[in-house]
Amino acid sequence: MSAVSTASATRTASPGLPWAIIIAGSFIAVLTFGPRSAMGFFQLPMLADTGWDRTTFGLAMAFQNLAWGISQPFFGAIADKYGSWRVLAFSGLIYAGGLIIMAFADAPIWLHIGGGVMVGLGVGSGSFGILLSAFARNVTPEQRSMAFGICTAAGSAGMFLFAPLSQGLISAFGWSDSLLYMSALMLLVPLFAIPLRGNSSSGTQKEAQYKQSIGEALKEALGHKSYLLLVTGFFVCGYQVAFITAHFPAYIGDIGIDARYAVIAPALIGFFNIIGSLAAGFIGQRYSSPISSRGSILAAPSSSPPSCCCRSRRHR
Repeated sequence: MSAVSTASATRTASPGLPWAIIIAGSFIAVLTFGPRSAMGFFQLPMLADTGWDRTTFGLAMAFQNLAWGISQPFFGAIADKYGSWRVLAFSGLIYAGGLIIMAFADAPIWLHIGGGVMVGLGVGSGSFGILLSAFARNVTPEQRSMAFGICTAAGSAGMFLFAPLSQGLISAFGWSDSLLYMSALMLLVPLFAIPLRGNSSSGTQKEAQYKQSIGEALKEALGHKSYLLLVTGFFVCGYQVAFITAHFPAYIGDIGIDARYAVIAPALIGFFNIIGSLAAGFIGQRYSSPISSRGSILAAPSSSPPSCCCRSRRHR
């Protein structure tokens, strides 16, 4: 009888999800991942107006991805020490600035600085590394998988929403003005970041009792086989996403497929990523995380062969 009462009391005492933090963080994920995933729609109209070639645009997107990846550990360390809000506010400002410079770029160097480095830094300082750590400070370990699934689904929602939105803006206002409108949206990030303020010593699940230095954290992570395998698995995602976001719309036109499919395909990718992220969060909350991780990593490459074969089948 007492055991039943204790279990019941434990369930009753279990806190609910902090929805203000989760909703605010999810909006930020939509905004920071949306424009980045729509860059490919700007390639052809921009190059038509400027006379640049595709390698110029591709190099800018390469700088963007490098700036995003290299900057994330540093922004994570800054957020841990000085608070997530400062880093996320910086993300919104530098992201907006990068899109503005990209909109008015009259030489490749400005495209590389604005659309490349600055937008990459904006994504790096507003990416999952910052958002999920803020979530982790405010949800219990039992809730983290579902909370993380919601946030990653929101990032995919950015791809789902910004594919048609960016193409619609370009059709209505041109590529340059469209970038300005999207830069204005990025100024909402500092406002949405307010509920996520705090550093590694704050929140309901603060980790002050087992603080680590950066060196200690890296040593522990690099000594963990699952961590190394998971990081390696992200290369699968990187190759595909870099192609889809930067070159897929132009590639669709090259092989003679109707332009509307350049919008439909990324939107569908985003839509099914939403389902997959939520499902992974739900499954991870109930089963071993490596099980769901193996499934997603093995499934990811299977999406590439059909798209790669489109050209050969069409020209037979």
